Amino acid sequence: MNLEGARLYFDKNVIYSVSKRTWHEFWQLAREADIRGYYSPIAFIEITSGLFKKFEDHRLCFEKIKMADLDILEYSELVIVRHLLGSKGIPEKIIKEEKNNYRVFKSTPDYISTYCQKRNDLNKVMVVNRNTCSKNIRELIDNQRMLKSSLIIVVQAIEGPRYKLKFDLSIIRDFRQRYEERWQNVMETMHNIVIADLTQRAIKSGKAKLDRQSVIDFFKSDSFTAAFAEAVLDRAVGFIYGTEGPFRRVGGVGNQKELITKLRKFEVFYEFYKNMIIAELTGGSQKNDHNDLHQLVYLADGFYFITNEKRLRRMIASSS
Repeated sequence: MNLEGARLYFDKNVIYSVSKRTWHEFWQLAREADIRGYYSPIAFIEITSGLFKKFEDHRLCFEKIKMADLDILEYSELVIVRHLLGSKGIPEKIIKEEKNNYRVFKSTPDYISTYCQKRNDLNKVMVVNRNTCSKNIRELIDNQRMLKSSLIIVVQAIEGPRYKLKFDLSIIRDFRQRYEERWQNVMETMHNIVIADLTQRAIKSGKAKLDRQSVIDFFKSDSFTAAFAEAVLDRAVGFIYGTEGPFRRVGGVGNQKELITKLRKFEVFYEFYKNMIIAELTGGSQKNDHNDLHQLVYLADGFYFITNEKRLRRMIASSS
């Protein structure tokens, strides 16, 4: 495999588990091959919320991100909407908000690595010298008036180039809990749709219960793919507009064949989602599956995903 000029993004578990030495050696080689590295907002949320449980280990994650100068990807929901609905599905206000959060997210590894040496430092106001701080934090200070981000609760000048700065990262910790709860609600909805459809098929066939092959055939059918696409769009649009509901309100694709065609770029995402629902039916789902699912969205844009999550790889093994 030729990775010259490739764009890689890393699962949190890779950043967390690899040694600093190995990480450093990898990036020496990667830069020679013009390889660019990224991590997703989900990985950012997992690492940030982890600071409140295992501070030293997750602080080290941010040190590695800073060392490799990893950039951060856009929200996976925006990728879904852009591919399936086009740019008309994303309001200008949301794009602006994402850019604001991007500046905060981008500067977090520098802030944590430089100013937070222990767990209690997360709650402190830090004095930052604009002339000597990193480029990412300097850009944050320069854009403070238009940021309007709740993640920065104090940004003000005191003397000359010095600024008071505080990140309220507890917001990220709380957001993760709400985010995972909302995805669990979506999974419950999909679970109910699948059960209702399988029950109807069993009734039509005169059986008390469908056999295994009939269930497999259902998951391979266009009707399931269309139901899946609508559920994903509803969730993505709900994230963007702050509400659940019919995706067609923003000009969604009404033609089932067109919807299925557009979904092909998300084949790995689809495969994992389908197996999540099967796991939900058989009692084998896991809470973190919802986060792993959204890591797979960026493959639609030609990225390579680096992970050491065996369960994830197993669940997408049949994908091309």
